[in-house]
Amino acid sequence: MAGEDFSWYGRAGVPAVILWVGGVNPERYEAAIKSGSPLPGLHSSEWAPDHEPTIRTGVGVLTTAALELLGKP
Repeated sequence: MAGEDFSWYGRAGVPAVILWVGGVNPERYEAAIKSGSPLPGLHSSEWAPDHEPTIRTGVGVLTTAALELLGKP
């Protein structure tokens, strides 16, 4: 994103990571590829993730990352 300022944390010496989780229904993604029409971006009012698998995956990944970072099994 042109206005994304998150990278400034890392440039200032703050440990940082950004995580991208895909959230598009696979059938919708395939249809967009075949038709050549772009999918709405994250900051679009038309962005509509596939809720259940997106939340499940995001929570799982963030939990695993936090446990690894904290040195927990």
